[in-house]
Amino acid sequence: KPYGTVAQRCKLAGDYILEYVHPCAYLYYLTTISEDFAQMINEILDKQNAKPLNVIVYGDEMTPGNPLRPDTGREAWQWSFSIVEFPNHVLHSHAGWIHVTTLRTSVLGGLTGGVPMLAKKIMHLLFLQDDNLAAGFYVKRPGGGMRPCRANFKRFLADEKGLKEFYCLKGASGFKICPSCLNVTSRVKLPDDNPALGVDCPYR
Repeated sequence: KPYGTVAQRCKLAGDYILEYVHPCAYLYYLTTISEDFAQMINEILDKQNAKPLNVIVYGDEMTPGNPLRPDTGREAWQWSFSIVEFPNHVLHSHAGWIHVTTLRTSVLGGLTGGVPMLAKKIMHLLFLQDDNLAAGFYVKRPGGGMRPCRANFKRFLADEKGLKEFYCLKGASGFKICPSCLNVTSRVKLPDDNPALGVDCPYR
């Protein structure tokens, strides 16, 4: 295994040890045990024509157990990622999202930095550690041999509360809706023939 074991450990704030799934090790491992997955990802790489894949990072706070009787003491943050170029039927399945780690909210609340610190660590594990998706990793070819590929960060996927905490924003009660927005705070004058701003805001 070129990237070590699939399950690895790293240090968070203080001396807390976080267990996580190494993204490169897991993707490589999947191509060694599943001919179908190896075939799918190699077909995607053929279509990409040497361009890097695009990664969506998903983070959310969940409460496992009975949804009609939630136990907030069991709340935890879970993180996973997927690749934009995967077929729709894969992206729409829970199997198409690769789990990275889970951390209880009660534990995270006791660590310096909280959710933004954890979000930064997840990005480091995916794109900045020694073996990472952006620098490049290997997958197995269906007929044997290995093939290099790369994957870059595309965007976060989360609810409003999650995005607020990832980016340290004020959230729904703030006056700056988008972290990239230059219009709300600078009061850019809109054209007379189009006084409304849509989601394709040109002032980002």
